[in-house]
Amino acid sequence: MEDVGRFAFTYGLPRPRVVVSSGLVESATSEELRAVLVHEAEHVRGRDPLRALVAGFLTAQHFALPLLGHLRAAVVADRELAADRCAMARCGAGAVAGTLLKVGDAPRWAHTAPAAAMGGRALLAARITQLEGDPPPPPRPDRRQVAVTAAGAALYAWAIAGSAWLIAATPLICLGRGH
Repeated sequence: MEDVGRFAFTYGLPRPRVVVSSGLVESATSEELRAVLVHEAEHVRGRDPLRALVAGFLTAQHFALPLLGHLRAAVVADRELAADRCAMARCGAGAVAGTLLKVGDAPRWAHTAPAAAMGGRALLAARITQLEGDPPPPPRPDRRQVAVTAAGAALYAWAIAGSAWLIAATPLICLGRGH
């Protein structure tokens, strides 16, 4: 039988649904599967696929503001950690840890739809830190992101102010009263 991978994720906007791969079902214990389902139920409850879609849209629309990408990653991390805390409270840290050892990242096609997937390898350290009982440190933007975002915001403000001036001056110019 072909290895389909071991993953779980939540997808869908009007009615979020949960996908658990047969590879994960076959390799996880019953307590680990329960932890997976509790974790994913938290994504459903939080409407995380919709949050992911909105965050992705804002990031794409405002590409000149890279700090939005950092905020998007922080939202994803926060929701993953919240879902883990929910699963730990109901199933224990051991079941969540066992699942994290067994799962891989969601398949590539899951990232093309509004989905709340595992969050990628970058979150793994924070999730393990949380499992150990320590709150993970919040992700910090780098200075370049902050500087480019400040420049992008200034450019947006200049464009909006210039457009507002042009709109306000247009009737005067058309009536021959303006410069």
